[in-house]
Amino acid sequence: MNKEEQKNSGILDAQEKLNLLTEFGKQISHHSNLDRLLSLIAEQIQKIIGVKRCFIFIKDDSKKEFWSKIASGKGLKYSEIHLPLHGNNIACAVAKSGHTINLADAYSDERFSKELDIITGFKTTALLAVPLKNKEGKVIGVFQLNNKEDNTPFNSRDEGLLKLLA
Repeated sequence: MNKEEQKNSGILDAQEKLNLLTEFGKQISHHSNLDRLLSLIAEQIQKIIGVKRCFIFIKDDSKKEFWSKIASGKGLKYSEIHLPLHGNNIACAVAKSGHTINLADAYSDERFSKELDIITGFKTTALLAVPLKNKEGKVIGVFQLNNKEDNTPFNSRDEGLLKLLA
């Protein structure tokens, strides 16, 4: 592919993502059921960014935990995951700092918990996690993506898109 073709391909890719974002906005505006809304968000994030797994962890201060009722992806049969609110894991680190974590090699980070990978037989390589904030800027959850479909690390575009959605 020459430079002109690459440029045009990038424009088409950007237009496709913009169309998906527009459709995403239309779809979520019609839902008031939290479970259905979270499921729809996870499905759309998977399409827009092109990931194998998407977790939406919601912070529950009363139970001192994060829970993910929505954990979508190939081969994932568990629909609810619970993590301690003050544990040593990626979701907690993102929630505490309010900053994005982008890992090209998740297993090299001591905060990454391999337990879910062991249970499901899935091998996380790349991981992207961003804080989910309410309109006051308070962290209310974390979006976590595992492995892009093309097996490349997450890049700044992926981060920007996920932050936009968050």
